[in-house]
Amino acid sequence: MVQNGFDGNWNSLLEQMGITDPATRQQWQMLAGMMNANQADTDTTDTRSRLARRARARKKLKRLQQEHKTLLARNDDLAAALGACPDCWGEFPGCQTCRGRGKPGNFPPEEAAFNDYVVPVLERLGLVQPDQPVAAKTTQGETES
Repeated sequence: MVQNGFDGNWNSLLEQMGITDPATRQQWQMLAGMMNANQADTDTTDTRSRLARRARARKKLKRLQQEHKTLLARNDDLAAALGACPDCWGEFPGCQTCRGRGKPGNFPPEEAAFNDYVVPVLERLGLVQPDQPVAAKTTQGETES
């Protein structure tokens, strides 16, 4: 590897500098060995650092993918509870599921989701009594208790 005009050949460099004393040449060669070892350590440290960053990035990506999956499921549950389109909530006319008409209340709510998400809010607001059955219309338009 050529670095700053030096090709790594210490003997050639020492000859160019006119250093012929064997003891001095040996010291230079020891210094060169130490420098090469330091470079190898630096390369190893850099590699370890890159590998550690990649491992952290993979771990974070996996966590974000799991959070995304959880949020998509929650979105679907809430849309079902409110009778809304789970894809666009009635906000996009180009939606292939509802053509932009799937605002909350457009579809009959799913009873289990309605009971899980909406009924507790109605109870909290005093609009229904706790443990009072709340009627939900089914997809056929019938009322269930």
